[in-house]
Amino acid sequence: MHRALVKFMNIAVCSRPMSSLVKPKKFYKTVSIVKSSNGWEINLDQRKLKTPTGKPLTVPNEALAAAIATEWSIQKETIQRHSMHLTALANTSQDNPHNKTSERLCEEIVEYLENDTLLFRMPESEQPELYELQCQKWDPILEWFCRKYCVDLKPSMDIISPEIPGPAIHSVYKDLYSHSRPALFGLQFAVDGLKSLILAQAALKRFVSVEEAVDLSRLETDFQISKWGSVEWSHELDKEQVKARLAAAVLYVQLVEESLDVRVKPPKT
Repeated sequence: MHRALVKFMNIAVCSRPMSSLVKPKKFYKTVSIVKSSNGWEINLDQRKLKTPTGKPLTVPNEALAAAIATEWSIQKETIQRHSMHLTALANTSQDNPHNKTSERLCEEIVEYLENDTLLFRMPESEQPELYELQCQKWDPILEWFCRKYCVDLKPSMDIISPEIPGPAIHSVYKDLYSHSRPALFGLQFAVDGLKSLILAQAALKRFVSVEEAVDLSRLETDFQISKWGSVEWSHELDKEQVKARLAAAVLYVQLVEESLDVRVKPPKT
């Protein structure tokens, strides 16, 4: 099994929140995948897994089908739909309930940049320790992002959003548009969970790990907790949920864009 898939599944299982809501009982025994004329489908016993609109869920390759099938196979007595992020992303991508084009998705993702977590710093005069920590942890990620897109972004020291130069927006948009529309749904899911396009891209490009990206997105929260304390179980539960969302988003983007071609090594001459 794909190593990233195993890691994601471990995160997802550990992050399932407690809830008083009644969850549907598991109604199937076996989960399998099958090649169809349009791609790959998932079967629950002999029934096709369907999207919310009632269409058979179809994904572009075997790897993604296997990942979604794994989400369904690890369910216990009840079905924990809130933890099945890959299934939800595939459903959203196929049904596309708001008819979003790739252009619109790119626009929405780029809009996050002016409110990116990494572009807002605590004034040094107010909390010097936090300011120093933000510079130490966030500056290397911001510098990587600026090098990648050949842009110059300056953090804001107050609540006013920093000015994002037009060339920066164009450069980021161009890179986003190189992704397929299904992958853009995954990227938007990652950005929304982290409240940071910069960190989401760093995680997707493997500049930082999923765990590191989540920790960096929660830098100020963790700093304040270290000073004042918190409800420990609530804080940890929320953190694990964000990790599960990001792990799913990264895995979804990687799998949905895997090549469908099988490369055969040419025989030695």
